[in-house]
Amino acid sequence: MLNKRVLGVLNLYVNEGHESAAEEVEFLTAVVNTLAGIISRARTEAHLFKSEEHLRSIVQTTDNAIICTNTEAEIVLWNVGAAKMFGYTQHEASGKPFELIIPEPGRDGFRRDFRMAVETGHSNLLGKELTMSAKRKDGTEFPVELSASLWKVHTGTFFTAILRDITHHVHERRQCDQAIEKLRKLTGSVVIAISAILEARDPYTAGHQRRVADLSRAIADEMGFAKEMTEGVRIAASIHDVGKIYMPAEILSKPGKLLDAEFSLLKHHSQIGFDILKDIDFPWPVTNIIHQHHERMDGSGYPLGLRGDEISVEARILCVADVVEAMTNHRPYRPALGLEMALSEISENGKTIYDKDIVAACLAVFRKGYTFKD
Repeated sequence: MLNKRVLGVLNLYVNEGHESAAEEVEFLTAVVNTLAGIISRARTEAHLFKSEEHLRSIVQTTDNAIICTNTEAEIVLWNVGAAKMFGYTQHEASGKPFELIIPEPGRDGFRRDFRMAVETGHSNLLGKELTMSAKRKDGTEFPVELSASLWKVHTGTFFTAILRDITHHVHERRQCDQAIEKLRKLTGSVVIAISAILEARDPYTAGHQRRVADLSRAIADEMGFAKEMTEGVRIAASIHDVGKIYMPAEILSKPGKLLDAEFSLLKHHSQIGFDILKDIDFPWPVTNIIHQHHERMDGSGYPLGLRGDEISVEARILCVADVVEAMTNHRPYRPALGLEMALSEISENGKTIYDKDIVAACLAVFRKGYTFKD
């Protein structure tokens, strides 16, 4: 038995009338214990051999390059995948330095990181997937993804690297980036076209949108938004009043105070803007930003009556920028109220109507010298 598990049975035949003695039981117990050890070791060796064969099969049949070096960075294992990927046979690569496959500009960095890995067990090479440039036997360079580790056995310490050719993925990524760039340019063209239509109907609205877009971008930058998010805010702000295209020109350019019925009609412009643009697949949440830019933190806004975090942060930025620009500049129904009054408005209501963090960012932008441009 081994670890309370029966490995086999030893049958012993004795002469009739034989009586067992303690010495015999002790001897036979030692025999079966020895046999149990032999059987267990034989099974373990067979399992290890099978596992080794399985591992060797994986190493030699994978398309990935698997390269193993000693602590001097000399190649001791070079699988079939490495031979196909780099063009060197196992005989040609064996004993050569790992830098064999690294272009000249990257060799010094590799040596430094390799030495650090061997000496400390920590390095930029270990524990992560790295994208780097590799070099084939014919001198051509191509991108690879490298995963590396150190392992120790009784014969020494070894460095193992698995490299995957990502040329195809890089090409696909480049095509994707180009497609996104084309989409951005197309989106920009659409925005310019919409702005031009609005400007033809209402010069005040068009100039207002350009200024709000610029202030929204400045606020987003001040808050540390990612470039993509900031661009989404700017694009939405550039056409946030697109719904006014359905508003009567008499209301848009009315010199006096709007009647309640006229103001009620005007309030529909954010919903109309959403309806106009909702089927356009923008790279950013433009339609939702436009839909929500008149919502208020306390739920007093329109058209949905959203409050707090129900309103997207981009729409909250646009809301603040919209109010500041509208109060600062001239409107058909009133003269400009001035920047000081506009900033006072958002400061006093920064805990109820407007997002206090966005208000703080807006105030910081103007403290740093921001001015509206025509």
